[in-house]
Amino acid sequence: SMASLWLLNLDAELEWAAKRRGPSYAPTREVRSILAGAGSLATGLLGPGDRWLEPSGSAWIPGAEWIGRAFCPSPDARQRFADLGVETELWPDLAIVEQANDRSFLFEHHLAPPASMHWTDVDDCVAFLAKERAGGDWLAKRALGTAGRGQRALRPGALSAADQDWLRASFELGAVIVEPRRKLVAEYSLHGRLHPGGQVLRGRPLRFTTKQGSYRSAVPIDANELDGHAWARFEHAFISSANELHRSGYFGPFGIDAYCWQEGSATYFEPCSELNARYTLAWGIGMELAGPEALRPYRQTSDECTSDAELMQ
Repeated sequence: SMASLWLLNLDAELEWAAKRRGPSYAPTREVRSILAGAGSLATGLLGPGDRWLEPSGSAWIPGAEWIGRAFCPSPDARQRFADLGVETELWPDLAIVEQANDRSFLFEHHLAPPASMHWTDVDDCVAFLAKERAGGDWLAKRALGTAGRGQRALRPGALSAADQDWLRASFELGAVIVEPRRKLVAEYSLHGRLHPGGQVLRGRPLRFTTKQGSYRSAVPIDANELDGHAWARFEHAFISSANELHRSGYFGPFGIDAYCWQEGSATYFEPCSELNARYTLAWGIGMELAGPEALRPYRQTSDECTSDAELMQ
């Protein structure tokens, strides 16, 4: 099999956001330094003979013996591989990828946490957040965001001018999600690869650690780390996500995040807090047991088989 040439464009959602405002995007110095160090975090993605494609300006020009893979197949990623003459893995249409990675997708397909709210009007949202509320803070999230970016903690009834400016800037990019700010006890993820025909190759569940919202590491967990009811809900959210992605026309790598949170002495489980229709830094760890099958090129086109997701164990 051909070796993979990986473009770790972890700033894909910043690129999408910039393009919603105007035609061009250029990563800041801070983002460039994050991208430069990303390879060390993406454990398990790089197979034997694979290599990273430098963010840009590299003197090395690849030959024809590679298959191109991007963290997220954004417009710039597609252009980069086209410029290099590298054939990529099969990708869904751009509009489908962008729609599936927008947080609104969770709401439109009834996958979002029950306590989350989906706001499309800035004035309604500000009026709601300006009310006093018994309980803790809110967490507002922009439509597009990865690695803890595009989020802001807000105190109910005490919106500052900076908070309101942030919200208004956020609504320029799409809807805003508002949810209670939870005290997280543990964070989990479950990854898969969705075939154009609807079959799903599922990985093993992971517990991951973050620092200030950014991913740090992940380890596989024993299924019994979650009680049977929580695991059943997690599995159900995974299959439901795969079905909704398939119906939307998406295929390829994906994953859902979940968490346990605490209120008083009680602990609760949220089976689908985020849906990522792309690779993630932990995807390689989650899919490790699937071996070469996890990245095998698709042999079937989407119109040959359109059943609901079937789990390939």
